[in-house]
Amino acid sequence: MAREYTPESLRSALDAAAIDGRIRGWRPNEAAPWKRGGTERPFYLFVTLADGTEIDLRNMRETFAFVSGLPR
Repeated sequence: MAREYTPESLRSALDAAAIDGRIRGWRPNEAAPWKRGGTERPFYLFVTLADGTEIDLRNMRETFAFVSGLPR
């Protein structure tokens, strides 16, 4: 059974990964297009890996997979 995740829990997990040094940091993509005719803010993040590479996570599912795959 998959764990339930929310935008807040994913952001918290990314914050914890940054504090632990598993990633350098993350930030929202402010230029991502809004959904549903401009009424729903997208969940689209940039994550900077420990080696300095930046990746984009385009939705909550991608972010959950990324966070789940981080070493603990």
